Amino acid sequence: RWMASFSKKERKELLDNRWLEVLYMLLGEQVDEGASKIVVGAEACVRKKGDRLEVWVGDVASMEAVVKAGRMLKNKLMLGSEDKIQFSLHREEKEGGEGAKLLL
Repeated sequence: RWMASFSKKERKELLDNRWLEVLYMLLGEQVDEGASKIVVGAEACVRKKGDRLEVWVGDVASMEAVVKAGRMLKNKLMLGSEDKIQFSLHREEKEGGEGAKLLL
């Protein structure tokens, strides 16, 4: 999954618009064909400390497609080069292991 974290202060102004962009991405509007095929879901996590938008990928066999999906997410959320999104393997986190992390 790709995860983009945001401060609680941005919630009121930006969270809804960012979530809509993720939903458009899921629907396949203006999406690169290779990246859209591996995106299988999304989640908006609203927490006390801050918010997180997640885009779930189904097949990580092609890292090129995974990175393409991450770049697409970052572009859709209009994040700059100083803003980082993180990719992690959910299965490894769930099992308590520390898997490889990827930042864009």
